[in-house]
Amino acid sequence: MMIKYAHSDRFIPSRRENDFARIGQQLKSKMRSPTKVNKQKTLQEGLTNKNNMFDSNFIKSPKPAAKKKVKRTVPASSERSFDAPDLVDDYYLNLLDWGQRNNTLAVGLGSSVFLFDGDTCKVSQLVELEAQSYITSVSWSSVSGHLAVGTSDSTVQIWDVEAEKLVRRLTGHSSRVGALAWRGSQLSSGSRNGLLLNQDVNSTSTLATIQAHNQELCGLKWSADGSYLASGGNDNTLKVWNINQSHDPKFVFRQHSAAVKAVAWCPYEGYNHILASGGGSADGHIRVWNAHSGACLKDINAESQVCSLQWGTVDKELISSHGFSRNHISIWEYPSAEPVAELIGHSARVLHTSLSPDGNRLVSLASDETLRFWRLYPETTKKQVKKSSQQEIKKSLSNFSHPLLR
Repeated sequence: MMIKYAHSDRFIPSRRENDFARIGQQLKSKMRSPTKVNKQKTLQEGLTNKNNMFDSNFIKSPKPAAKKKVKRTVPASSERSFDAPDLVDDYYLNLLDWGQRNNTLAVGLGSSVFLFDGDTCKVSQLVELEAQSYITSVSWSSVSGHLAVGTSDSTVQIWDVEAEKLVRRLTGHSSRVGALAWRGSQLSSGSRNGLLLNQDVNSTSTLATIQAHNQELCGLKWSADGSYLASGGNDNTLKVWNINQSHDPKFVFRQHSAAVKAVAWCPYEGYNHILASGGGSADGHIRVWNAHSGACLKDINAESQVCSLQWGTVDKELISSHGFSRNHISIWEYPSAEPVAELIGHSARVLHTSLSPDGNRLVSLASDETLRFWRLYPETTKKQVKKSSQQEIKKSLSNFSHPLLR
């Protein structure tokens, strides 16, 4: 039995009888003299004849559709969380740093510094200060692997972590040292009275002494190429220095209306002169600067205290941590400043953050006395360092256990 369909879901162009007859005649005539000229003529007639069922536009290659960028999915909750008792709840300190050279996390808790080795799963206590003193800053050297530790008693300790030995004690400050930044064998440090020291760790000589800020110096970072030093203070200013050439700042930025603790230089090749800064509660803005020209390239209203800033190393992104009222972490696409994700989990301001060497994980330390690890990329993400790094970190986290970091 034959079934007749009144309608079909396939579009078939109308073919009139005279079309078939005409095309058939053309084919017969051309078959008699299949010369190259006739073949070209037949093809041209078939394409341009307005009565033909074919249209010249039909055979043109369509323009490729513009690829729509798909935003990646970032888990909104942390994959691991640990207690961090005795954390000093102070916005102006810098108590967390993940060593890019040795894959070791340094955490300052009260009067102690603890190390979490991502390669060996080992947790150890490196530093224990005397009573009434407390840790105010930690910073890894990317060259030597030494750890600098700032203290409330105005000194800076330099530790050989592999040997578990204190190798240097730097002096020169008269108040607590809350900010540290390495440049090769040089260590820059900032203290509560706004003093900036640049010292050679190998010789312990002081290369520069600058009264950089009127109040506490709380943010300090060298650019990736070592050209510039950025300092932020409780006097609401951000300053850019070339202290190897001058003890006067190259630029003084006064656009922030609160303390500038969060400072971060762009690590991308060709963009080491790009600087990001974040203001405190009364400001709540993230600003991006050109250190060559002094221009403000971007102003993002984060609507919250900006406690720390990191540049992503896998994608071009800015990562910011915040205080009241949501105590969250934000990921921003750069340079569009479009929000990518928000990480929620802390119940108090997220004072400190640091990225793993491969850039796939972020660690945060907050006033709620918890240390949280966040996965930014899935397991298949292309590594930027040795391939085993991420697997080792995952193994370390799953076996992480210590009486002071439970």
